[in-house]
Amino acid sequence: MLLFNEMEATMRIKLGILTTLLSMSGHSQEPIPVNATIHPRAAMLGDNTRKLTCTLRLDREVYLAGETATAYATLTNPTHELLEVYDPLVHGGLNLLRLATKRELQEPGLPAGPYRYVSPHPNEGWRGRFVWSEALAAELKSVWLKPGEARTLEIRSIDPWPGTEHSSWGSGGGVPTTSGEYQLWFNYCWDARAAFRVIQPVFRSLAAIRLNEPLQLYDSTVRGVVESPRYLYALELQIDGTSIIVARQRDSLLDHAVREAPGQVFREGAIGVFSPFHRVAEVKGPVANLGIRRVDEATFEVVWTETGGRLARRSYQPRLTKNTLRPE
Repeated sequence: MLLFNEMEATMRIKLGILTTLLSMSGHSQEPIPVNATIHPRAAMLGDNTRKLTCTLRLDREVYLAGETATAYATLTNPTHELLEVYDPLVHGGLNLLRLATKRELQEPGLPAGPYRYVSPHPNEGWRGRFVWSEALAAELKSVWLKPGEARTLEIRSIDPWPGTEHSSWGSGGGVPTTSGEYQLWFNYCWDARAAFRVIQPVFRSLAAIRLNEPLQLYDSTVRGVVESPRYLYALELQIDGTSIIVARQRDSLLDHAVREAPGQVFREGAIGVFSPFHRVAEVKGPVANLGIRRVDEATFEVVWTETGGRLARRSYQPRLTKNTLRPE
């Protein structure tokens, strides 16, 4: 179900244009003349983009709180003509929504539909930018789709959206750390939406290893670069009798961060100290002797013992936090 219909959304966007600017590729909007009309190129790209059919699917229907995720947006040209359309990586984006509570559904003045934006500043894509001048039209980026052509974009939550430094999902690199029902919307198309559920896992065990390369950060108090150790963590989490081995790199020691005892479910949001983390393996039943060992400077192995005594291992290459060597 859509968050709101297209007429309601169009009115909302027009009001937003008059009061503030939506964040689109970092550009600022010029003052809009009273009698301004949409630029012909923007109108053409919008008309063509509306002809596309779009779908959005996720790599899972149920996620552990805080884990990384991947979405696949497929754009198809169903017409018999070559279409020039808005570039989806420049004039599109993702919005994360959550299922509204009963109380929220009863509040007056809110959009119809069961979902609410997680972010207070949602991105509404190319529809949220009023292009009226030659200067603004010159900034528009486009791609061409042949008749019947389909293109699929792989959008990982851990990756920044092109041209930004922020998670493409707008969620810190992983799914929310609070359990519930959510929806992801690829705002390039109105109906490109996918629902998913977030659940809290049971904590079982934790292992850590210190990395050789420290994190280097510019510290304004000393006006210089300071170093901090990096750690690689592996956790054994459990859902319905299945052990899920996850891993992530973090820039602080979390020896006292887990307050849950083995066998306890994580409290809402508590797993955020490890988020975002990656699934390494899924094992039926409990595991023992969880550990991490170094293979080389870039590669590690997460190891554990399965029921029956079999030693298992998975290779893992952590993505290191970016060093900051000068003032920002």
